[in-house]
Amino acid sequence: VPALFVLYLGQSGVLRDIPVAVLALAGALGAGCGVGWVWFTGGIVARAYGVPMAAGFLLENLAGAGLVIAVGGAVLMVLPALVVRLLLAARRLCPVRSPAVLARLSVRESLDGFTIGALGALSFTAAATTTRLAPQFVSGLLDNVRPLRRFIEAVLFGVAAPLTAAALGGLIGILLWFRPGRVAARHRGHVRAVLLLLTLLVVVIYTAIWLIDDRP
Repeated sequence: VPALFVLYLGQSGVLRDIPVAVLALAGALGAGCGVGWVWFTGGIVARAYGVPMAAGFLLENLAGAGLVIAVGGAVLMVLPALVVRLLLAARRLCPVRSPAVLARLSVRESLDGFTIGALGALSFTAAATTTRLAPQFVSGLLDNVRPLRRFIEAVLFGVAAPLTAAALGGLIGILLWFRPGRVAARHRGHVRAVLLLLTLLVVVIYTAIWLIDDRP
């Protein structure tokens, strides 16, 4: 899914509207946050599996760890869009306001924000998934996993997670770059409320994906 999205950027002509440096920054921030988050939460998962208690207590710890990882990941994957938005705002407020510089930093449309947010979130998910699952293939942990379980993992992290992440990052990007037209300007509050409700719904779906995967 991330590879298809990158191909979409090239084929749709988005690169003519959004500076490549802006997209590269969003992608790099997303990938860095994804790798760092997996390394940080790896200890949480290991401690949850290592609790020498009853099975019920173990399940409770696993569910709690999955919830922390999912919600924390959802917050971090929208961080690239927020950082890019703040940096662009800071550059526009700087004393040097050359028209050429402002043209290179031109990101004004809500759909531009969607592209930046979705790219950052997809980069986060791709890096996190690779960092999390690659060692399992190398160490042989998946050698004895049932085919059905592998299929579920493929659907969850190959399709569901990246699509949900793209939706979440894209919605946040739309909110950050929201510039209502004539019709939407009369209902600006309602539009933002609907976008927030959709964002919360996507967060719930993304969290459910992680909780499904974290079950024994």
